[in-house]
Amino acid sequence: MELVVCPAAVEGLSASRGCALAHLAEGEPPAGLLFFLGDMPEVRPADVQRVAQAMLALDRPARPTYAGQPGHPVAFPGRLLVDLCGRGGHDLRARFEAEDGQWVVCASPGVIRDVDRPADLARVPQQT
Repeated sequence: MELVVCPAAVEGLSASRGCALAHLAEGEPPAGLLFFLGDMPEVRPADVQRVAQAMLALDRPARPTYAGQPGHPVAFPGRLLVDLCGRGGHDLRARFEAEDGQWVVCASPGVIRDVDRPADLARVPQQT
């Protein structure tokens, strides 16, 4: 793991994504990219694996869905790194649609639940 500090992080999520993408573009392209949100503690490793495998198998973006709602993480093939980097972290939804992204149905609501306020933690099951 490598820590990348984004000097423009105060500009928002897109700036942070753009910084990370630019850093990745300096090296050898990865097989794929997974975009997580940091406030989703219920995402299950099995769901991440299913989304990543779907992306790799079809060489197109993949995104989980639960009860018809789009979730995270979103996976993009590594071949799209340069294009995503050129977008500066913006408009990933449009690129997902343009690449005929596939939806991966998940049985766990963890792919759509996030924690925005302290009260949201009350509904998150405790790990044992």
